[in-house]
Amino acid sequence: MNALLGQGVLVPCSRATEDMAALIEEAEALWKAEDRRASAGSIGASWGCVGVSFRAEPPPGDWLRAWAAHFQAKGCAVSSVSRDGLLRIPWPLTAADGTPVNVDVILGTATKAEATSPTSETIADAWLGQAERHERYFFENVRRGIRTADDGLIWRTIEERKPCWLRDDAYAEAIAILRREAVPAA
Repeated sequence: MNALLGQGVLVPCSRATEDMAALIEEAEALWKAEDRRASAGSIGASWGCVGVSFRAEPPPGDWLRAWAAHFQAKGCAVSSVSRDGLLRIPWPLTAADGTPVNVDVILGTATKAEATSPTSETIADAWLGQAERHERYFFENVRRGIRTADDGLIWRTIEERKPCWLRDDAYAEAIAILRREAVPAA
């Protein structure tokens, strides 16, 4: 993806999205992963949503109209997603050679930007101050290569304070990545 906009990881859908019903089902599952308390069928909330980008212009059949109707009923536009549920991003490029990613459709989650960005210490304090296993989100992002520039600073604070969940085997892979990155290159 364009380095000025950030980086992301494309993950295949759990099954083929040969029709709009399958695409909507994938969008709902993606939103449920973003917001576990989301109601059935939801693809957004006041703070974020799932948007779509189609490679073909125009998209096949009436996909665009059907997606827009569903989005308007179940989603909530944010700055990077139009009121019709379309992602306002350029088509992503591969990291390997900068060519356009060879997929037909992209679903992506987008959230409203905060007026002021929290500091890495504030973020680490939030992870450390909760007991609902939300730290899993941080470690899963690290494990899957979804990173921010502040991850190292967040990790340093977490590791210094040694919360009990650092011993969870489910986080071992992400912790190994963070510890490797924290060691200065020789």
